[in-house]
Amino acid sequence: MHSRRTVAFAALTLIGLTGTAEAIPVDLELSLVIDSSGSIDDGEFSQQIDGYAQAFQQAAVISSIVNAPNGIAVNTILFASNAAEVIPFQHLQTEQNILDFAAALAAIARDTGGTNIAAGLNLAQETLNTNDFTSGNVIIDVSGDGEQNTSGDPALSRDAALSAGVSRINGIAIGDQDVFDFYQANVIGGADAFILQADSFADFDAAIARKVQLEVGAPDPDPAPTPVAAPGALGLIGFGVFALGWIMRRRPLA
Repeated sequence: MHSRRTVAFAALTLIGLTGTAEAIPVDLELSLVIDSSGSIDDGEFSQQIDGYAQAFQQAAVISSIVNAPNGIAVNTILFASNAAEVIPFQHLQTEQNILDFAAALAAIARDTGGTNIAAGLNLAQETLNTNDFTSGNVIIDVSGDGEQNTSGDPALSRDAALSAGVSRINGIAIGDQDVFDFYQANVIGGADAFILQADSFADFDAAIARKVQLEVGAPDPDPAPTPVAAPGALGLIGFGVFALGWIMRRRPLA
């Protein structure tokens, strides 16, 4: 476990941390919020993490980020009984930046415990509001295989994040219909939010690959619509929203 953490932070030194006096404009702020709870065994956790890492190695994702005028800013949070930021916000602009971030994702070490989605959402909101970046396109990306089973209410955390300036919270539910229904009712939200489902961890790679492509504005590999009603969204969810104009949001730095 310690060696994986060491590799993760070694990889991050290649990316570099940002610390400027003014907020840096980016085309997307993305917080990856990943389930690390005890319902996920070590093999499944590795599949989940590897899926995220492989998503950022896709040619379409790399091309979309590199061609974004200001790049993107992305961090990673794990949640179990509590939540922790395991990769702080990184400014991805070049292919090497992106591949280094993928390597850091693949090296993440885990903690286990209960399932506290609310804690993950709360920490994502906090880090989005206190980082060194600014954007009119702010997304929280949540993946998990279970419902909230500790103190906390993810629906309240979702609403607070949206009120604080998060554009949308997207979800990927791993497992049966009950998990999907819980995420749909309590986790996703905001205009044009969406949810995808992976029936098992074996199916996760394809689902998260599509999800990340959609979030960074790459072409949809599966353009068939997935209509999902999300709190705060009107009508059916469409995936063409990432081409919309963005309104710059300013925040004080941490």
